[in-house]
Amino acid sequence: MTGSVLDVSPDAAQAFVYREARLLDERRYDDWLGLWADDRDVLYWVPAGDDHDGTGVISYVYDNGRRMNTRVRQLLTGERYSQVPFSRTVRIVSGVEREHAGPGAVTVHAAFALHEFRMDRTHVWAGRLEFDLVDPAGDGGLRMTRKKVLLVDRTGAVPSMAFLL
Repeated sequence: MTGSVLDVSPDAAQAFVYREARLLDERRYDDWLGLWADDRDVLYWVPAGDDHDGTGVISYVYDNGRRMNTRVRQLLTGERYSQVPFSRTVRIVSGVEREHAGPGAVTVHAAFALHEFRMDRTHVWAGRLEFDLVDPAGDGGLRMTRKKVLLVDRTGAVPSMAFLL
């Protein structure tokens, strides 16, 4: 698919974003990892400010593929103590839009509200999502190369973010 425009229907883009949210809510982290491209250059990023490229600034999360795998292993084994007991979450995703990002890729944008309940407390996380998607096999099996989470309150005080947004 290199060099060609990736044609992703609005329905396919929306289905991908909804599935990604559901897998995270169900704590199906291995399946979530399966949504990522098999590439060392993948990025899961939650900026702490208004930076546009992630370099030279503090981020809440700036994970490559290796770091994402470590984070998932910690969540699944209980080694991430800030998630014992784990957070119960539900995401509401809307406003899914797509735009062509370049040869063989598409960027998908969406808004989200995530309700987290843990230790008798509820917190609402809200913001925008950006996904860069590719179809490495050319069979309609979309994979992420980048997920960026822009929290509405990213420049303010944010509580511990010990789970995957």
